[in-house]
Amino acid sequence: MLKVRVLGFSGGLQAIDTVNTSLAITSDNSSILVDTSGSPFNTLLNIGVNPNELDGVVLTHAHVDHLYAFPSLIHNLWLSKREKPLVVTGNKETIEKAKDLCKFFLLDKKKMMEIIWLERASEIGDISISTFPLFHRPLVPTNGFTFSCNLSKISYFPDSAAISPYPSVAINSDIIFHEAGGIDIDRLKLREQGHSSGYLAGDVAATLMAKKLVLVHLPSSNILRLEILNDAKRRFSNSYLAENKFVYSC
Repeated sequence: MLKVRVLGFSGGLQAIDTVNTSLAITSDNSSILVDTSGSPFNTLLNIGVNPNELDGVVLTHAHVDHLYAFPSLIHNLWLSKREKPLVVTGNKETIEKAKDLCKFFLLDKKKMMEIIWLERASEIGDISISTFPLFHRPLVPTNGFTFSCNLSKISYFPDSAAISPYPSVAINSDIIFHEAGGIDIDRLKLREQGHSSGYLAGDVAATLMAKKLVLVHLPSSNILRLEILNDAKRRFSNSYLAENKFVYSC
């Protein structure tokens, strides 16, 4: 069984009720943090995940709202005297930015646990990982991911213009977490910004035969969020807005 907790679901601009989008994915034996926003060390503690036992960090791309809290996480792991090696995976450009942040704060000079940097990880703990490229911005390579354990599969589409063909590795996902920055009447404007409408997120879920769609990376307006949800439901009825720290299980 896999469990996912949404640690934040806002787009680039944080809202009164949530921070930027980040996920915690756990199995019975392993735990993964996907992107780093807010106060990840504190948030992991609050959802019952021991940061010193965290198996890995998955970084989707090198935009500030997905990466800014990475050095804070590493600093807190050092302060807590973590010894267990930490896997950090993402594309080459994102890993280089994460390393640069650590160097800026001199974290690379600290005596701490080993960080295992991987441009492509096939598994972290007992969770299998598949990586697929997405189009977000021309100069910002962005990856999506599927996470599988036993018969459970979760797919995550971070910032993405939802350009077909959609990745076949995500077919039959139990849950797809997909960003949605607006409604379909603004599809062209959203695509220029490297984002998807609710309807297009629904199309991804329907085409890939997912069981459930959870919308993340949302604007701050509750009215617009509901419009995005209705937009997604026009294409895929089993669509939901993300809820902070709600446990999604499959």
